[in-house]
Amino acid sequence: MSNFLKKPLVLKILSVILAVIIWAYAINSENPERDKDIRSVKVTITTEGSVPYNNGLAITEGLSQTVDVRIRGRNSALVEYDASRITATVDINSITEEGTYTLPVNVVVPGDNVWLVNYTPTRLTYTFSKMTTASVPVNVIITGAPNAEYVITETSADPASVGVTGPVSEVNYVSHADLYVDATNAAGDFSYEGELVLINKGGERVRSKNVGIAASTATAHIKMNKKKTVPLTFDITGEADEGLVFDISPESIVITGSDEVLSAITEINVGSVNAENLTDGGEVYLNIPVPEGVTLVDETTSARITAQTASDNANVNGDLSETASKLIENVAIDISALEEAGFSEEDITLSSSTVNVIVVGNIDELAAITADNISAVADFSGLSPEAGVYEIPVNVTVNTDDEDNTARVTGTYTISAEVK
Repeated sequence: MSNFLKKPLVLKILSVILAVIIWAYAINSENPERDKDIRSVKVTITTEGSVPYNNGLAITEGLSQTVDVRIRGRNSALVEYDASRITATVDINSITEEGTYTLPVNVVVPGDNVWLVNYTPTRLTYTFSKMTTASVPVNVIITGAPNAEYVITETSADPASVGVTGPVSEVNYVSHADLYVDATNAAGDFSYEGELVLINKGGERVRSKNVGIAASTATAHIKMNKKKTVPLTFDITGEADEGLVFDISPESIVITGSDEVLSAITEINVGSVNAENLTDGGEVYLNIPVPEGVTLVDETTSARITAQTASDNANVNGDLSETASKLIENVAIDISALEEAGFSEEDITLSSSTVNVIVVGNIDELAAITADNISAVADFSGLSPEAGVYEIPVNVTVNTDDEDNTARVTGTYTISAEVK
């Protein structure tokens, strides 16, 4: 036996075996095998061109799921091995109808000296829904108040409707898309592009990720006209009872139209009232005629004519069969309490330096009243000295040398003021 081991060939073979053993020991000592857990490996699904896709189905629940994978390999191969190198897929081509299904997951671990041990979960649940597309209208929603001298007359959206895609049940519950437009201090036509917000039939915002919109933005077109306050007048026919006077409510109305049309209108006459048909406390309603090219800003469409004795109406002097309203244009506006509010004139820009005023009274009294008899004061008292656009009240009074003159201002007046 000792002679056999001493033979050169035997010695060589033993040397090789020993070398292999030593090499294997060294490899296992310096680069051993081990397990590695890789969590949250994203599961991918190819939907486009799949059987469900071709049948009008889409995954509405369970689309973003992951699996945890355990792999094994040499330490050197696992050091930088991460989730991006692992492929986890689910085959959905067996699905032809909507419903909820549990499907197997297939995991592939590529690379030398690395192999798959196990993964969890091995099956995942998905819900498939029938998809549809519908068109819903785009509504323009105005926020903020425009310049006090203007009114919005028309709004439109481009596009006027937008396509919505999603599960049938969810799309059928979508009502419209809102486009919010800030019109603060706007003075004239303008356009605005903004984000669309889908609204459901319950009046709430659609937040489902399953519902998509064909266009995320739209353009609103806003048309504006100047507005004007004009007095309402009426005619009295017949002979009234002694001491009976007549009044109209409202005494004025706000209209809008082109500058050319508005400049030609100084009053609106609602028609005639037969005084012989009214007694003390009586009233009659007359429709307010709308001149061509004019739109009423107020919702009021009729005026009330009331009859009462002169003693019941301290503001009326004499025979109100001669009562009328008069529009006094371009009354200069003075400023009050500016310094007390912490402003200087350089800080303020008024939307207008004048105001149009309606005065009501006896016809003879009104004839003598001009803009010089009207005092209009913009009151800044109590206003916070911060930058912005504010509506400032204008206090208007009639000033005459005749103590018996009972003419009075009707209505309330404001102007816009920009504070720098």
